[in-house]
Amino acid sequence: MIELNRSEAESKVYNLEFFRAKVEKVEDYSAFLDVLLAKKVDVLRLKVNANDKQVYSFLDLLGIPYQLYNMLYTNYVGIADLPEEAFQCPPNYTCEEFEPSQIERMRGMVTRTINKKTWVNYNSDLVYNRITDEVELCASQEYGCSFYAEDGSKASWIIRYENEDIGFFMGEESEDGFNGTFYGILPEHRNQEHSKVVYMLMLDICRKRGYRFFKNDIGVMNIPSQKSAASQRMTPTNIYFHFELYPMLSVESQSLFNTDSLEEHETQLQKHFGSSLTEKKISRVLLTEGLDKSLVAKTENRLVADNDKTTMIVTKCLDDMGRLKGLKYTQWR
Repeated sequence: MIELNRSEAESKVYNLEFFRAKVEKVEDYSAFLDVLLAKKVDVLRLKVNANDKQVYSFLDLLGIPYQLYNMLYTNYVGIADLPEEAFQCPPNYTCEEFEPSQIERMRGMVTRTINKKTWVNYNSDLVYNRITDEVELCASQEYGCSFYAEDGSKASWIIRYENEDIGFFMGEESEDGFNGTFYGILPEHRNQEHSKVVYMLMLDICRKRGYRFFKNDIGVMNIPSQKSAASQRMTPTNIYFHFELYPMLSVESQSLFNTDSLEEHETQLQKHFGSSLTEKKISRVLLTEGLDKSLVAKTENRLVADNDKTTMIVTKCLDDMGRLKGLKYTQWR
């Protein structure tokens, strides 16, 4: 069974039930779908080993709109396999373990890093008005500031050079090792070979804490970071697809389509797609659901031709749902 982990920070920012999960091999799609619905998941970031040839069949069987968010290398190095020089940082570098009192400091560094990021995330037209670049930036800030724990299972460090902040690193314990989940060098300090020193600092921390290994994920498109990892003897062990699933857009979601009332549908649709929906879009959903066509007839004399981006996105979403569930929306249109 795939374990779903709710992201408190991202759920708060997106105002959605936002979860993350990782799986090496997909299995029972029906049981997984039951869990998604039971937990009322709105958005799921699902990381799947790219060696699994069944992944796209699995996703299509779910009947949930999805898209590729990014692709990742997982890099690995055993701490005991490293020579002593791998832990010897040049002078004038220090790192401070992040504490909640430093939230504004960390938030500012995350913002500056993401605004000039060297990796690629693919935006979705399905939820563009709910997960905008601005909202995603806020979510990344909160996600970055959530990496601390009294028991030490999650931690972040602020990296400094000559008493000036140059970047950060964060991650969490994984079995008897440490998973680096997010790191960045501030734009004005890039291309100065700081990245490989950050790895030295992290490897030294891992050795002092008794971890057996260190691993982290790097976007396939992020060539500079991959070079830095390779320079510190880290090697790619797997490639993962990172999908974004949208159960909130699925016709299986009882929270979205739970009434035959036009007014209730309008409320639910505006919650999930934004306030700019027209009655035409609402009526399309009603027809897609096979509801009483008289509800649509009540609005026909007020329908207008609107070709804005929201209409196209809702149309695309409904087409996807119709394709996956065998509905008749495209025939009606």
